Amino acid sequence: GRIVPIFKGGDPDDMERYRPITILPIFSKVVEKVIAERLTKYLDEQEILMTNQHGFRKGRNTTTLVRDVVERITDALDKKESTVLTMCDLSKAFDVLPKDILLEKMDFYGIRGVALNLIDSYLSGRSQITQIGNEKSHICKLPEIGCPQGAILSPLIFIIAVSDIPSCTSAYIGQYADDTSLIVSGKTNENLMK
Repeated sequence: GRIVPIFKGGDPDDMERYRPITILPIFSKVVEKVIAERLTKYLDEQEILMTNQHGFRKGRNTTTLVRDVVERITDALDKKESTVLTMCDLSKAFDVLPKDILLEKMDFYGIRGVALNLIDSYLSGRSQITQIGNEKSHICKLPEIGCPQGAILSPLIFIIAVSDIPSCTSAYIGQYADDTSLIVSGKTNENLMK
């Protein structure tokens, strides 16, 4: 793919202030869209993705996540409970997703055979050039980690990777891709600490 750094704001001399967006050829986009549609259909039919994931899902968005968070807090206040809200944004989350863990999770969820091989191939042997204005870098091979930002399939791959996080705790966890809201409510501080 061709990487175009998009400035996020702040100090333009700080490389961390740029998001690497992958620009793919049209054919690649069409293939990714077909794979994403079929994978989404399977995930929905099998109810694999948690309802707490609001990112990159039909009928869900930042508004539905905020509504869920506000409802949880309001319910706790109505019960005269104290509430702690912790919000986390995973830095460089798309860039550091371990491929082996993702493929294991997909296999666990029943994504096997040709579908799993396609995803493995999609994340393997990638190379890129970086373009700034009219200047292009040399082609460089990428490590087999992460998924390309700006690609059609990457958001779906990422939410599959993090879909089991809410099952790790009894606290409410709402997610929008790599942004996570954790809510704990209780009558006493001791309850909150548990």
